[in-house]
Amino acid sequence: MGISKFEDVCVKDRILLHLSRFKNTEIGQEYNVPFDITQDGIGMVVGISRAHASLSLKQLIDKGMVVCWQAHMKGQKGKRLVYGIASNGAEKVQEIEKELAKAGITTEALLDMKNCNPEVKWNSLSEEDRDTFGKACTIRVAIPRSELPDTRTGIIPTDMNGKTCIQRYTAEAFLKNATEEQRRNWHSWAADWWIGSDDPQERLYHLIAAGRNLEACRLAVRCSFIFLSNPNEDTLSLLEQLKTNEKFEGDILWIRCEAAVAMRRFEYAKKLCDRLGQYDEKRKSTVLAQIAFANKEYKKAYQYAEMADSMMPDLLSSVIMAHCFLRLGNVETAEEIVKELYMSTKGTYHGYDVDLIFELKAKIAYIRNDRKGCMAELTKAWQTAPPFRKAAYQIAMDALECGKEVIFPFLENSVSLKGIDV
Repeated sequence: MGISKFEDVCVKDRILLHLSRFKNTEIGQEYNVPFDITQDGIGMVVGISRAHASLSLKQLIDKGMVVCWQAHMKGQKGKRLVYGIASNGAEKVQEIEKELAKAGITTEALLDMKNCNPEVKWNSLSEEDRDTFGKACTIRVAIPRSELPDTRTGIIPTDMNGKTCIQRYTAEAFLKNATEEQRRNWHSWAADWWIGSDDPQERLYHLIAAGRNLEACRLAVRCSFIFLSNPNEDTLSLLEQLKTNEKFEGDILWIRCEAAVAMRRFEYAKKLCDRLGQYDEKRKSTVLAQIAFANKEYKKAYQYAEMADSMMPDLLSSVIMAHCFLRLGNVETAEEIVKELYMSTKGTYHGYDVDLIFELKAKIAYIRNDRKGCMAELTKAWQTAPPFRKAAYQIAMDALECGKEVIFPFLENSVSLKGIDV
């Protein structure tokens, strides 16, 4: 046979090696048969098309090395053709494994990455295939295998839908074998792969890792609404790593502050405020107003919000002032602010804070013992809220429906105002 390198193992031998791994599946077994032994499964592991797999399998069946039958796959009702290794095939596998052992090649390293040592896998690949594997390991989600070049010296594992299937820890261990320049290039490729996607967070991650900081800054500012609609630790971590210049520093600091406030990371946001004030005093005041309100310092919160509003009126500063009046017992003034705010923004304001107007109206209705009005406004708040606030509105609606105390989500854990008597 004469195997000295990965390319010496032909397709039919790879198929036999693959089928030999399913010793727990009996020939003729009708139910709970793995997808891996169908034509599609075999093709994905061996790295060939379904048509090529069908042709090679027919040749192996004719030689008496493989048998086929119809069976039910796990979780599926219909039957499919599946394949198993015959006794002649098992003998052939033993011969192949002896040759592989002489060449220092393991079956796992030859067929896939799932169980092999990443360093061994790296050393077994050609330069071209290392590049392909590197791309597959760099991108953090499963992508169609067809998006990557074909490989000759190794097989990228895929699932039954034809998407890459590499455990994150395996991918990271594999990438450690690459140079810094290789990793940057793969991140750059991944960043471009995400162009046009509705998930800018992944593109931001790859742009930063690729060292394309100017593009990363532009993306973060352009998509600030999306990032603030779904604040999370990954976003904050990415923005911390981002090397900004004078032009973008203020905007990036503001996004970090607002994301931190939304995540109740108030001390973190407060530490950033001094730097934010060097670029935008209004935004600094708005952030400090939110922090003060969360700390139940309502007079201080009102002062910060009023300061921000005097520089340039906006929705958030007005919302904070109205909430402060409610907490200080001045419902009438809060109601006036809300009415003016609603009329001035109706039909023109589109942003991730528009739900806060409806939440305020719901809270006023709650204080006035208007159950129906409160539910109507909470429903509107839920409909217009960014994803991270929807659950809180749903909880509030459920509590109102059951006659329990309503917890409004704006920067506090409970409402101590007199509400509907139950």
